[in-house]
Amino acid sequence: MDIEDVAMGYETKMRWNDKDDWVWSAERTHEALVSDELFEQAAQLRAAAGKRFAVVRPRRKHLYSLSSRIFCARCARRMQGAWLHDEPYYRCVTPKEYGGAKRRHPKSVNIRERLMVPDLDRWLASNFDRTHIDETVELMAQAAQADSPDHTRIVEAREAIKSCEDRLDKYRSALDAGVDQATIGK
Repeated sequence: MDIEDVAMGYETKMRWNDKDDWVWSAERTHEALVSDELFEQAAQLRAAAGKRFAVVRPRRKHLYSLSSRIFCARCARRMQGAWLHDEPYYRCVTPKEYGGAKRRHPKSVNIRERLMVPDLDRWLASNFDRTHIDETVELMAQAAQADSPDHTRIVEAREAIKSCEDRLDKYRSALDAGVDQATIGK
């Protein structure tokens, strides 16, 4: 840490002091919990065992078939994959900070992947059967066009969100600078 330049920050490291740096009092200040002999025996056993390292198992990477494809019906946010009870789930957890979240949304919404996949497989198979294949291909071609109305609406929504976030940042900056709250609310 540089006392002249506090912006450089500091680094905290936890480590044992060397035994030579230990401070011992000349007199005992309290009654010993164990005898000196027992303490020495324990210290020798510990030293003989050597340093043991914790066994860290590598995290198992779980695969989610519908990753980034599932949206919450309550809040329309993308659901995230979660591994619960040895099977994949999708969950939506809305933070308390979101405006009105408590009224519209439970604390968390979970759905098992295995409950969705069979119905999804049947629906996909029906869209690619002989009677629907031409219509499906046409719809896929239309969806691939970048100028679709849905694409335009998404871009406009993202721009509106960005504008709101910029305004909120300005309001926060003004509050941090000491501007009266009543002035900002006007």
